[in-house]
Amino acid sequence: EPRICLLQIEPGHGAAAIEGHEFQYIFPWLGGVDRIRYEATVPFIDLDFEERSMPLRVKLRAWSPFIPGDEKNSSLPVAFFDFSIESTSERPVDVSILATMRNCVGYETKAKAYSARTLDGEGWRMFEMSCENMDPSLSSYGSMGVASLHPDSTAWVAWAHPHPYYEQLLRCRELPEVNDLAGRNGVDPATGKLLAKTECFSTIGRTVTLGKSGEKFAHSFAATWDFPNRYARVVGDKDGGPIGYLEGNQLLEQSDVVPHIEGHYYSNFFSSASDVASYAISHREYLKREAERFHQAFYDATLPGYLLDQVNSPLNTFRPRSWFTTQGA
Repeated sequence: EPRICLLQIEPGHGAAAIEGHEFQYIFPWLGGVDRIRYEATVPFIDLDFEERSMPLRVKLRAWSPFIPGDEKNSSLPVAFFDFSIESTSERPVDVSILATMRNCVGYETKAKAYSARTLDGEGWRMFEMSCENMDPSLSSYGSMGVASLHPDSTAWVAWAHPHPYYEQLLRCRELPEVNDLAGRNGVDPATGKLLAKTECFSTIGRTVTLGKSGEKFAHSFAATWDFPNRYARVVGDKDGGPIGYLEGNQLLEQSDVVPHIEGHYYSNFFSSASDVASYAISHREYLKREAERFHQAFYDATLPGYLLDQVNSPLNTFRPRSWFTTQGA
């Protein structure tokens, strides 16, 4: 019987766009996994998923390029997800590996209309999401998407509510090719412009038939994004009030500067999530090889393993807790 398994343990917390439901009662064929084995050393994370009723072994290596001395490729807004899926069933089993992303562009404003499209590259397909009719100066202005690294991938673009998305998905051998963008926007009676009226998600993936136990296949996704309006960070005093702005490492008094865009270093090279995807996928082998070279050289050091882990671990917070401006500061 067909079923859907989320590759996470806890099925709640807004997973799969389901909020406010005890969905184990309304979706008995949808659940999480029993166990995840986890190992992480920057820039790689390895996950091994186990679920006793799923006739599959699923492994994932997730990574982003981290290449010391290579500013452009170490600051790419991309994360790769490399899956390996092996059958443990004596009978053929159809397997769909799917990636879903919510459209978070313009998340802090209601004055927007969702936009979404699919694109085809050399050996890959992707969905790209953005918003129209919104203030282009907002920090949330930009685009985001997921590429599936196989030309036979299909995409369901711009869905909102679990019904009928999950029911139709369950009844189909593979993800249907659908664009429901018209259902995500309505017309503002005051202005006559399109206006977002629901949440918006998109899904992309691929279906493979595994014939017998031990048969396996590999599949990769690439999540990319582009948000060019990175404003200078406000620095607060002990009472929470703003006292100035950081520009690079220099603190500027509030009276000396108005909020301004520092941008991201990647904006020197790319102007959309699809631009990033095209570049990152075409250079994927180089990016992975160089990231692996760094990782191997780091752990080939003669220091004790526990100490290398202690030094490596802060790199995990270095990227999300720092920013690299358009000027390279």
